[in-house]
Amino acid sequence: MHKYSLKAATVAAVSFPFSVGAQGLGRFQKFNTSDAIVPVLEVQKFGPTEGGFLFLNTQTNTSTVPAIFTDDGSLVWCDDQFEHSTSVWPIGPLRPQKVRNQTLLFNWVGPVYNEGLGWGTIQVFDDSYTNIYNVTLEESFQTFDHIKHSSYMDFHESEVTDNQTILVTAVNITTADMTAVGGPGDGYVIDSQFYEIEIPSNKVVFRWSSVEHVDQIPLNHSLLPLESLISGNGTSFEHPWGYFHINSVKKYGNDYLISSRLLCSLFYIDAGGNVLWTLSGQNGGDFRLGENTRFCYQHDARIAYQDADRMTITLHDNGDTEYDNNTLTRGLSLDLDMSTKLVTVNRSLSNPTGPVFAVSQGSYQDLSDGHVLLGHGAVPVVEEYDADGNIAMLITFGTYYLQQSYRAYRYPWTGRPVTPPRVVAFEGEGTDVYMSWNGATDLAEWSVYCGQPNGGGFSKQATVRWAGFETAVNIPQKCQSVQAEAVTTSGQRTNSSIVTVGKFGL
Repeated sequence: MHKYSLKAATVAAVSFPFSVGAQGLGRFQKFNTSDAIVPVLEVQKFGPTEGGFLFLNTQTNTSTVPAIFTDDGSLVWCDDQFEHSTSVWPIGPLRPQKVRNQTLLFNWVGPVYNEGLGWGTIQVFDDSYTNIYNVTLEESFQTFDHIKHSSYMDFHESEVTDNQTILVTAVNITTADMTAVGGPGDGYVIDSQFYEIEIPSNKVVFRWSSVEHVDQIPLNHSLLPLESLISGNGTSFEHPWGYFHINSVKKYGNDYLISSRLLCSLFYIDAGGNVLWTLSGQNGGDFRLGENTRFCYQHDARIAYQDADRMTITLHDNGDTEYDNNTLTRGLSLDLDMSTKLVTVNRSLSNPTGPVFAVSQGSYQDLSDGHVLLGHGAVPVVEEYDADGNIAMLITFGTYYLQQSYRAYRYPWTGRPVTPPRVVAFEGEGTDVYMSWNGATDLAEWSVYCGQPNGGGFSKQATVRWAGFETAVNIPQKCQSVQAEAVTTSGQRTNSSIVTVGKFGL
C-alpha cells in the first residue's frame, strides 16, 4: 500500500491523510485508523450551498457503505463495522428523521436481488450510533430464494410520518392473469406493496397491494416488456414479472402518494386503499399533460405544496431505464391544477454542461431558500441547484453504474459517538500519528501524548487542529506508545486507548 508521506520538521497537521486507491474503476479513500473504504468525492462549488451534511449509501460491485460526508468530501461517519456477505447489503436510503422529538438515523439492511428489490430490516441508530431498535415486517411473503427471512421490508422507502409511524415498501411473488399482456393466465408477478408500521412496536396499521387493485391499475398499463434484463417473464415462480416496482411512499393527512417506476405513474391512495387519482407521466392519467411535463421511470415523488385548488409534486425524473434510455434525467417539479386537471412545469433542473442519464434510482430533496439537492442514483453524481436553477454544487464519486447511491440527502446532524477515538502510530522521522473519531461532528482539535521508550510516562507532544476524518501529525520525538485526546468545540475531552507504535502505515 502507498504510505502517505509526512516530511514535517516541526509538528504539522495534514488534511485528508488517506490513501487514494483504485477498486474497480473508482477512486477510494482508505485510512490507517479505520477499515472504511469509501469513494473519493470530487466536489465543485459554484455558489453558496445549504448547510448540513451529505448522507449517501455508496455502493460498488463488491461492497456498500452507509456514510456521512461534509461538503468538501471529508468522511464524517461510516458503518465500518458492518460485515458484508455475498447477499446482505446496507443499500436503502440513509437519513436522519425525527421520532418523538428525537433525531434518529435510519438505514436498511438485507439481501438484494438483481430485480432491484430485497427483503430486509430497517436499523435505527441514535446520535451515538447505537442501534437502539430495528423496524421489521414479519408478514408471510413468497421470495425468490424460498428462504425464511427475519423481516420482509424492501429497501425503497423508510419514511417516518407525522403520526410517528413509518412507511415501508415490500414485494411478494404471487399469481395473476397475465393474458392482457401476452402472458399466461396463471402467471407469476411481483406484487408491490406498502405498509404503515408503528414505531417501535412494529405493529402494522395499514397495508396496500398493487395486485389487489388491478381493477384500478391494470397490468397492461405497465411499460415493462415480458422479456427484459431486469425482470422475469412470469412463466414460473422463479421468474416472476415485476410489472409495478413501487419506489416511494409518502403520507398526507389520511392519504398516500405512491410512485410506480414501471408504470411511469403516481397514484393517490385513500385510507381505504382506493385510487383517488392517477398521474401518468406518459398520457396524463386523470390529468392533462402540459408542455414538457412528461416523465417516466421516476423516483422519490413528494408533494411540496397542497391546497384545495393546486398541488405541487416533486420527483426525480429518470427518463431512462435499463431497456429504454437516452432521455435526459432531471429534477422535476409539477403544478397540478385540481380543477382543470392541467399539469404544468414548476421547475425542471438539469445541468447543460454535464447531462445525466440515470437508468435507476435517484432522489429530489427540497432545501431552504429554493435550493434543491438531486441524487442521481445509478449515476454517481449529486447536484445542488440554487433558487434560480443554477448549479451551486456538483459532486462526482466514481464511474457510471460501478458506483452509485440509491438516494442522496442533506440534513443537519449532531453525532456523539459512544465508541472512543482511535489512534495508530508508526515509526518515521520521529513518530507518525493518525487520529480519528468515527461520527463525531464537533471536533476542534487533537492532543497527542507520547510514551517514552524508557517507561518514563506520557507527555503531551502536540496539539493540532482537526483536519478531516483522519488527522495526521508528525511528532519529532521517537515514541514507544501514543495516546490521542479528542477536544470538541465545547471543550469536552475524550481519550483514545494507548497504542504501541508500529513499523509502517498505510
